Amino acid sequence: MKVFDTSNLKVGDVVLMGDNSIISKLITTFLSDIKNDRDIYSHVGMVVNENELIEAISKGISFSDIEDTIRKRKKVLIIRSNFVTSKDYAKIAECARKLLIKNIHYGWFRLGCMFVDDLLGIHYFADFLNNVKDLVCSTTVAYIYFKTKNYEFNGAKWEDADPDDIYEAFAKIHPDWHMIYCKGSITNVD
Repeated sequence: MKVFDTSNLKVGDVVLMGDNSIISKLITTFLSDIKNDRDIYSHVGMVVNENELIEAISKGISFSDIEDTIRKRKKVLIIRSNFVTSKDYAKIAECARKLLIKNIHYGWFRLGCMFVDDLLGIHYFADFLNNVKDLVCSTTVAYIYFKTKNYEFNGAKWEDADPDDIYEAFAKIHPDWHMIYCKGSITNVD
């Protein structure tokens, strides 16, 4: 059974996700309490070809089947940038492939620094981790967009961009992004 027609996707489309896993609940609860706002997406990946997305999971950077990923998640929002052109697709896909080849580990320490930054309401500790040796899901997507388009999601540096920064780029700066697909709830879109 086909969940979503992946032929509608383009390289660079951002896939925000949420579910009921323990880590997802920790991220959404922690960030919602700190930021005093709505429930947020806890995971993000990016389309790298018509069948796969790049994401950082507990084992590190990987390419995953898009359809399978969407089917497993309770909440999915796919957004597309209005400033990525067909000329950018090869650069984005190549940047993603280079990250996969580097055998990058999941950034547990980076995630801890990001939580401390969010707790204190600053962008400080994670900013010092300006290497790609350890990435989390959102910094993977933010890194690729920064390296290929010199773009920062919601003003956050790629080193500490979280799923909420990526969502806010869509929700607050709506002319730069548009929705491709939504499964589950979506909140705070003007």
